[in-house]
Amino acid sequence: PIFGVGWWGGRYILGTEAHSQYLAYLIEVGIFGFGIFLWLMIRMFKISLWVRNNASDDVVEGLGLGYAAGLAGILMTCFFSDSLEAFRILGPLWFMTGLVVSARNILLNQKIPSQDLR
Repeated sequence: PIFGVGWWGGRYILGTEAHSQYLAYLIEVGIFGFGIFLWLMIRMFKISLWVRNNASDDVVEGLGLGYAAGLAGILMTCFFSDSLEAFRILGPLWFMTGLVVSARNILLNQKIPSQDLR
């Protein structure tokens, strides 16, 4: 239970599909891996809200808020489906994650004077 039974192992343990992304991850990667997954999702949610609150214009603010809302929506559907295993969801999710993290890095570099980077 600490390290899980491996990918797709939940089918053998339960005898059927889990029909919940969280239950499947808990069985497959264990408590430790599920904790890392939750930490990653919480961290991404916090980064997107930070981008929204520290945005220099409306487009970046909309990016942060839209990503937070989209991530919350996807994570809600994971209670009843395997949403994070669908490529048509994962591709745009990680693309938008890259945009939000890049926006955060750009905003952080704007706040630090260039002479302090040496």
